[in-house]
Amino acid sequence: MSVERIEARTFEGGMKAFRDKFIATECVLCGKLRPEIKSLYVATASFGKRIGAPEGKQRSVGYGLCYACSQLPDSTRLIEEAILAEFEGVK
Repeated sequence: MSVERIEARTFEGGMKAFRDKFIATECVLCGKLRPEIKSLYVATASFGKRIGAPEGKQRSVGYGLCYACSQLPDSTRLIEEAILAEFEGVK
């Protein structure tokens, strides 16, 4: 699993350019190659602090998700756990 750690402000053209630039190579939950869904997780202030966002800044994390995992009833919680584990160095 790999969570891409990039920030939208580094891309000219705003959020669309950021999403277009992000290339997810595997599903953040199961590791399937070439996931069908590429997404951007925009962390809440409290979750952002847990993944290293500076005070007063917002952290966004790009990730890939396969269709099967997107249908899991608790996919949002699982994605948050996977992102947090990646930032804490837990595999």
